[in-house]
Amino acid sequence: MSVNDNELTTTMGITLKLHGLPSLLVQKVKATVPEPELPTYTVTTVAGVVETHTFNNLDMEADPELETEENKKLWQDYVINMAAARSKSNDKLMKLLFMKGVEVEMPADNSWMEIQSWLGVEIPDTANKLDFKYHYIITECIGSPEEIQTIMERVMRLSGLSEETLQKAQSMFRGEVAEPTSKEEIPAS
Repeated sequence: MSVNDNELTTTMGITLKLHGLPSLLVQKVKATVPEPELPTYTVTTVAGVVETHTFNNLDMEADPELETEENKKLWQDYVINMAAARSKSNDKLMKLLFMKGVEVEMPADNSWMEIQSWLGVEIPDTANKLDFKYHYIITECIGSPEEIQTIMERVMRLSGLSEETLQKAQSMFRGEVAEPTSKEEIPAS
């Protein structure tokens, strides 16, 4: 893989032109996938007022009264729903990255399509230009997960993101940001 300013030649021999992403668009794409709300429990105060509080697994570990089967199930559902939301958000951000941050010249011939079709790979309809381009980029242009990482880092730098934001995003795409567990920091209730 060779790198020259805003161009990158992948191990597949394809030259990509890289562009920054508009930060507001990134925020708007993220906002299309709502995160689930933390589970809640209710308590009645000595004054008879019913209060609703959120909880997490650390709260359940700290307060045995919260560690009910129902609350464990609510927490498990929350973790599953959060993982699904993060996965969907990451998928959308990856598509944004490749559709707005990567410019590639589509080949004049269809030999790559013929080979994929012959191998049984489903190819998006050419009429759907976005799905078609995305499919071409991820199946023909990029040779490894490391190249995806490099492209992401370069596009994010071109977008002017802070180093802290860049590192956070890098860890998410590497899968280093795991779902909440009892050993991790999670939102306070």
